[in-house]
Amino acid sequence: MSKIGQLLEMMARERKTPSSAATLPQASGASMPGRIPTSLLDGISLALPATIRAIQMQTLAAQAGFDWPHINQVMDKLAEEMQEIQAEINQGAQHGRMEDEIGDLLFVCVNLARHARVDPEAALRSANAKFERRFRRIEALLTAQGRTPHDSTLDEMDALWDQAKKEEKSGALR
Repeated sequence: MSKIGQLLEMMARERKTPSSAATLPQASGASMPGRIPTSLLDGISLALPATIRAIQMQTLAAQAGFDWPHINQVMDKLAEEMQEIQAEINQGAQHGRMEDEIGDLLFVCVNLARHARVDPEAALRSANAKFERRFRRIEALLTAQGRTPHDSTLDEMDALWDQAKKEEKSGALR
């Protein structure tokens, strides 16, 4: 089981029985001996992958009571973040603003995964593999026509994407 899987498993147990934030797994060197913690988040290593760090921060905050009790509230926050990104796009946002808003969106997506007890790293790996399978199928279908993605339109490739998706669902594409 992956570290994220173990963390999600532990979080599921902690939801059933309250426990101290100190039970969260920490990366080596995350806490400094002799240093007085000033935040519940102090022990979370900056060296962790972003999704793992986000889950750990969200879990510690949840243990302190800072969490939505229902997944639908996380979905509402996701919609709010999407609206903020749209507003930035409409205003011709600078790169820094877009990075900030997309970061907020990703943080909420990790929170959604945490509430659903889904490992966000595994989910993204799976989505990457699915995209790769389907895009390779588009390329194969185009090659059979003597074409490439570069000399095809988005509409043509989108239709082939839908075909690949149907083939996948029927079991013809794996």
